[in-house]
Formats: sequence, C-alpha cells, structure tokens
Amino acid sequence: MPDLRRKTAIGDDHDAVLVGGLIKELEADVVRGAILKTGVRIDGRDTKTVRQIVAEAGFLPRAHGSSLFTRGETQAWLWPPGTGQDEQIIDALVGESRSNFMLHYNFPPLFGG
Repeated sequence: MPDLRRKTAIGDDHDAVLVGGLIKELEADVVRGAILKTGVRIDGRDTKTVRQIVAEAGFLPRAHGSSLFTRGETQAWLWPPGTGQDEQIIDALVGESRSNFMLHYNFPPLFGG
C-alpha cells in the first residue's frame, strides 16, 4: 500500500498538526450542528439553561483575597499576587486614591451557558 501522506518541505510533524487541526474543526462543526438541530447540548442541558455560579471568598485561610469560583464542573481558584501595597492607585484631578483588587470574571459564550 503506498504512503498517502503528503510530504512537505516542513516535514511530517507539520502534517500531523494540520490533520489534528482539521479534525478539531470538524468535531466543533459536528457538535455545534447537533446542538442547533436538537436544541440539546452534549451534557443534556437545553440551550436556555445557564449553570449556576458559586463564589467562595477566603478559600485559603492564609492567603488574603483568595477565592474559588465554580460553574457546573468548572472551577477557578484565584488569589491576588503581592500585598496590600500592590492595590490599584487611581490618579485623578482631585488627587490620588486607592482601590481594592477586583477580579473580572468572564467566560466565552461557549463555556458560560
């Protein structure tokens, strides 16, 4: 049986990456098509249901500002680097002020639903 792989100047590793990317793209298209057709996601939820988000502050007792965010089976464990001296300094016309650390939590629509 002849070798059907296309030889490139870059080599076989390039082919493997290319094929892997094509398979990943095909998988995404198939899953998305099935969800749009049936209205049911691969985990069984409908397209209107949004998973509950749970935020737990003080997750690590010795790490000030630590927290745990949970949405469905996805978890993010967070803690601010540094000390209180690293807080945000806001320079305005009326003078300087300081602000607490604030985390902006954002999931792409694909993951948040």
